[in-house]
Amino acid sequence: MRLILLLFALLVVRVADAQYYESPWQVGVKVGLNNYLGDLVVPHWNPIKGLDYGVALQGKYKLSDQWTVALGAGYLRLKGDESTYPERAARSYTFESSILEATLVAEYEFIRYGKLMDILRSYKKRYSPFVYAGAGMAFTKPKPDFSKNTIGRFQPAIDKFADRDLRQQLPVFPFGIGVKYGDYRSGTFAVQVQWGLTVTLTDLLDGVSEQANPDKNDWYQQLGVSLMYKF
Repeated sequence: MRLILLLFALLVVRVADAQYYESPWQVGVKVGLNNYLGDLVVPHWNPIKGLDYGVALQGKYKLSDQWTVALGAGYLRLKGDESTYPERAARSYTFESSILEATLVAEYEFIRYGKLMDILRSYKKRYSPFVYAGAGMAFTKPKPDFSKNTIGRFQPAIDKFADRDLRQQLPVFPFGIGVKYGDYRSGTFAVQVQWGLTVTLTDLLDGVSEQANPDKNDWYQQLGVSLMYKF
């Protein structure tokens, strides 16, 4: 009898999983806020300072109950203003930039869909924390402004690189954490919140390098909310 009950329970799990995975494709849109870490940010970086907006389209394919691959194409804006930091007021560099970004990331969920206890409790909706990492390309042309600088030792570098072409196609490496919320059995929509950092291999994300600190590359952070549709 116990064997029969066990086999029945396993069958319920398999049927529930099959119902969920019959449609592994998802598409959606993400909106969020961004800011950057670079030459125009003081060492004690403030993650909520200098925020700007971003939007992206996403397509996802669920490989298994815990692994998903996600392809994204987005537009985001970054900006920086040293005049907001008292210790940088004499230099007061600023910049703004629009970025087109294409990324491919892998998501790993810690709590798998279709857990037996969830099914036995008729629990439909649930949260699923995850981590993600991947790679991509970004296309950008930053617009720095050095006109407010009053520190003489920076002026030679400003003049030397005044005509530099700042258009870039650069590899980027996003990684971060998030949480998903949705109906894993019959729902067609899910909500996802994620936060992460994007590593770049350039010190010219802001158009500023030798004019400030050429020894460190620039990064940016993204906080986004996605609405995903399963079809």
